[in-house]
Amino acid sequence: MRRIKIGVAAMAVLLVSTAGAEEYQIDSEHSSVAFSIRHLVRRTSGQFNEFSGSIHLEALGTATHPYNKKPVAGFETRTVFLRSDYAVNSWTDAASVLGDEVKVRLTIEAIGGE
Repeated sequence: MRRIKIGVAAMAVLLVSTAGAEEYQIDSEHSSVAFSIRHLVRRTSGQFNEFSGSIHLEALGTATHPYNKKPVAGFETRTVFLRSDYAVNSWTDAASVLGDEVKVRLTIEAIGGE
C-alpha cells in the first residue's frame, strides 16, 4: 500500500492547538488507521499498513513512556468521508456496488519531545 502521511488537522475539533502546544510523533507500531465501506450488501473493512505523521497538541493529560522516558499521549477518533466529495470512482452505477460513505477510525499513540 502507498505510504500515507496523516495530517491530523481533521482532528482539530478534539485537540486544541495553542502557542504552547508540543509536537508529538505518531508511533505507527502502536497506532492504527482503519476504514470500512459498503460493498454490495455488507460493509468491508481494511487498514493502512504504512503511515506516519506528527500532531501538535496541548495535551490534557500525558503519561511517561516506560522505556524512553518521553511524554506519551493517546487517543481514538472516528470520521466519515464521502467518496462523492472527491469524485472517487464516480461512474454512474457505482452506488449499487460501492457505498459513498467511508468510515475511518484512527487509534493513535504519539511520543513527545522528538
